[in-house]
Amino acid sequence: MSDNNCPHTMNIGSLDARVSALEKQVDANSASFENRLSALSLKMQINADHVLAEKSQKSGFFRGVHITATLTGYFVLMVLLLIAGKVTGGIDQFIKMIASLGFKI
Repeated sequence: MSDNNCPHTMNIGSLDARVSALEKQVDANSASFENRLSALSLKMQINADHVLAEKSQKSGFFRGVHITATLTGYFVLMVLLLIAGKVTGGIDQFIKMIASLGFKI
């Protein structure tokens, strides 16, 4: 019997071909999995960048509102203190005028 007609040799050749086909399929699946994984990681990175951009814009807006409110509050306090100073200065001048007229308090 020649080597080509031996059932064991044909069986081994068949198994080798099957192993070879399975290895190619595993390689293809591995490459496909790597491609899908890299695409997924890219999408996740883009989404994370988008979320960070939205949060930074919102925090910048709220920070601006907070600073504006604080400055407005300080301005109102300064005006009120200025008015209070004028009123007390006016009262002081009124008291001095009454005192100069000779009235005793």
